[in-house]
Order: sequence, then C-alpha cells, then structure tokens
Amino acid sequence: MNEIKKVLNVTYLCGDKSGPHYHDIFVPTVFFSKYNILHCESQFILDYNQLVKADVIHFQRQYAAESFIIMQRLQEQGKVCVFLCDDNVWELPPSNPARGTYEQADVRYRYETIMKQAHAVCTSTPYLGQKCSAFNKRVNIFRNLVDPEIRTFLAPGRDVDDRNKVRISWFGTPHHHDDVKLINEACLKLIHKYPQVKFIFMGYYPEDLFTKYPTGRWEYYNFVNVDAFYASLASLDIDIGLVPLIDHPFNWAKTCRKFQEYSILGAPTIASPIGNYNLLPKDVVTLVPDNLDPKSWIETLSYFIENKEARLAQGERARQFVIDQHDINTYIYERAQFYYDIYAERTGTERTVIWEKTLKGVDKVNS
Repeated sequence: MNEIKKVLNVTYLCGDKSGPHYHDIFVPTVFFSKYNILHCESQFILDYNQLVKADVIHFQRQYAAESFIIMQRLQEQGKVCVFLCDDNVWELPPSNPARGTYEQADVRYRYETIMKQAHAVCTSTPYLGQKCSAFNKRVNIFRNLVDPEIRTFLAPGRDVDDRNKVRISWFGTPHHHDDVKLINEACLKLIHKYPQVKFIFMGYYPEDLFTKYPTGRWEYYNFVNVDAFYASLASLDIDIGLVPLIDHPFNWAKTCRKFQEYSILGAPTIASPIGNYNLLPKDVVTLVPDNLDPKSWIETLSYFIENKEARLAQGERARQFVIDQHDINTYIYERAQFYYDIYAERTGTERTVIWEKTLKGVDKVNS
C-alpha cells in the first residue's frame, strides 16, 4: 500500500440512526479508524463550526430547507460535499410509511436539489445509481461491507429441546409489511408439516404470529439499537434465512444485505427472485421459482429442512462468497479511495492511491 500523504478528515451530517446509517456510516468509520485511512466524525445536530474543519462533508438523508444552503456555504469555502442516497425515494410501495414524506413536492424538490448540488452522490446498487444519475453525473456505487467477526457473537449452544430444531428466520422493520405477507401462509403450513421447524422473527413479524402460530414453535425479538444489531442477529442461531420481496421498483434498488448477513453466519438464504438477488451466483443462494405461490415457498424450504447436508453446503459456499466479495477488512480501502479521489478532483491536488491489493490476479485494483 502506498503511503498516505494526507489522512483526510470526513464528517458525516446524519439524518437518523437507522440501518443505512449503521451499515454505511457507523461500521465503516470504525474500520477507517482501525486502519488509519480516514479520520471521521458524525453529527446528528448541525454544528457548522465543526463542519468547516473537515476536508469532506458527507450528507446523509438531508432534505431540510437549510441543508442545501449549508452545503453551498461549505462549497464556497472549498469544502468537498457528497450526498448519500440509500433508498429509492422516487418509487415507494403504498404501505411504506416514508411515502407520504417523499411524495410531498417541496420535500422531493429539496432532496433532488441537494443531490444536484453535491460534488458527488454515493449509493448502493446499479438501479439506484441510475436514478441518481438523473441529478448528478458523478455517482459512485458503494459495495456492501460485512465484518466476518459477526460469527464470534454466535450463541453458545441450544437448549436440549431445541437441539434438533431447524431454525428459520426473518428480520426487518414494519416497512417490510408487504414482503412478509408473501411467506405467512407457507410458514404456517410448514410449521404443521415439520415438527422440528421453529420460526424466528426479529424487529417485525407476520400478522398471524400471535393467533395462528402454535405456542413453542416460534420466537420473536423486538428491535435493538443499531449498534447491537450484529450481536443480536448472530445470537438467533439461524439455520435458514428468508428474504421475501415483492416485485416492486423499491426492492429492485435494494442490495442483497440480508443474504450477506445470513451467509456470514453460515446459513443458506431462500429468497424471492427479485432485483439484485437475480444477479447472485446460483450456487450461493436459492431463489423461489414462483414468488407469489405459497406452494413454491413450501417446496423450496422443504428441501432444505429435510436435507441438512444441503443446508450446510450452501451456507458454506455463501459464507466464502461473502468473505471474497464483501469483507470489510479488504474492501474498506476501496470505499476510502472514493473520498480521496473526489477530494483530489475537486481541489486539484495530487491523487493519493491507498488501495493496491491483488485480488484474483488483478494488480492495483481501483488505482
């Protein structure tokens, strides 16, 4: 790795402490600091005197009237400003609580204005990148990053009654209400078909959970603070992970983060054939042939319930794939390189290359 001539200071102006903040800001900053490749801090309440000390200011979920005024003032002082777009705010499902906010003309206008004004936009998928490119020519797609050390949080062992159980899990927020409905009927039938099956839900649950799911055949865990999420997920001791997704542009813009998190724990993923899940290698994920048919979910899950060796084999292939493609220890340099590149472009300074790893025979990747 080349010597870093100047370690940049990046300040994140954050809109909330949601999952995207945790995955795209909080966790990466821990590793930026660990490898001394960026100096970072986050703000949730605007402190302009601190913002002007940064080399790069990264705006996350900012659409208030004053946001683009602040960005303009920072740019006038020679500061580099980038914007993080972490959701498809243009195409929200009817049941998504954020729809009412982003459908307001003034909110949409401010969101798009600050995106146009930024020196660059960061996002997570090609579909979302295409949406952003209508407002900014400089769009960078960040690779999802996962810490393999999540496995160290694994539960110490199962109770005697649970040792032979097949624990099938889904986690998420109420924003996924329509997605979860896809699997409700299948889950109910599977729980009666297989006495060894137990369903585990965290954050949100099917609407029939407390009325139709038999006692002792399910577990539900409430929301946790985002900085405790990885430990909580690992402690669920998952055998099979579920990713039901309705066929909607909002989900086309989603990354395969659930797959990555199940996989790093060694659990195989059964997913809807929607969006970026169609782009994963076929040997690391199993897609349900008919997303809308409960029988298709039942048949696909039945195979993995009955075949432990198949579960373990796909889980291990998926785990290795995620380590190869999404290990934060490897690819944190790639993400940091974006900040150095945009800083050099906007300030006219010499470009600093910090990521020179050899991956599968390709030297000086991203340099």
